Amino acid sequence: MVIEFYWKDRKRYFGLPLSFTRYFLSADRLFVSTGFLNIRDQQLLLYQVKDIIVVRSFLQRFFGVGTVTVLPTDPFAASVMLVNVSNPLYVKELLHRLGGQRKKEMGAPPPPAVSAPAGGTPNGNQ
Repeated sequence: MVIEFYWKDRKRYFGLPLSFTRYFLSADRLFVSTGFLNIRDQQLLLYQVKDIIVVRSFLQRFFGVGTVTVLPTDPFAASVMLVNVSNPLYVKELLHRLGGQRKKEMGAPPPPAVSAPAGGTPNGNQ
């Protein structure tokens, strides 16, 4: 079986892909493969994505990279960090779009809405 990948990248040092950590994104899963002799493969189903965080330090912005952290809905599953990937904002939007599509296909319920307390706004101000 052949998996079509929407995005591929490697962990980068000084903007160059000089690492044995590889990232792949398909229509339904995010894959992380690390190692040279001993290889560790990790995957996260996109319908389980709860939140996506992008961090770009000054040096990361200088080299055009950033770290994307994907938090799953399952409290026992580990978060997935895509460290020093090129164009991290594009990766975040792609994850968000594909994850939303996958949730609709799976019939997952929408996230709960934040309701305002009686007589105030959601942040507690009157």
